[in-house]
Amino acid sequence: MEINGIYSTRELKKHIIGVYQCLETLAKQDDVYKNMDTKFEFANTGYGDGQYCFSDAAGYYFRCLERGYILTDKKTSNLFEITYWVMAPWISEMSYAYEKKHRIKHQDIRRLMFQKELQYFAELGEEYRKRAESDIIEILKNHPYQDGLFR
Repeated sequence: MEINGIYSTRELKKHIIGVYQCLETLAKQDDVYKNMDTKFEFANTGYGDGQYCFSDAAGYYFRCLERGYILTDKKTSNLFEITYWVMAPWISEMSYAYEKKHRIKHQDIRRLMFQKELQYFAELGEEYRKRAESDIIEILKNHPYQDGLFR
């Protein structure tokens, strides 16, 4: 049930898993598919390690915990934003697995990894691909490709 236009945690889980399923076929073809292990429940300091996603009347929350400490703590009222936040680590992990299987000598590993990330995000929709592209551009602005390091 929506409260203030915000999905319940159960509805949010259903939405995000539905979006994630859009990239399953391609990721399985690439032999890198990973089941999403996000916990759709409240999390706070002292909870188990992992990625958590939940909602309340004030918005959507994305938290990553390690050793009982909150490493990432984000909040939004935007359904696209929370969906992107939850997807990004899984897509990054699968893209890295793909890059490892297809590594190109003397090339910054991010070249192939980012290319694959964009392909996976495109499976979710053009808005997701554009957002990922924007994030990648920002990363490369501060940390350009360094093919010379991979000799």
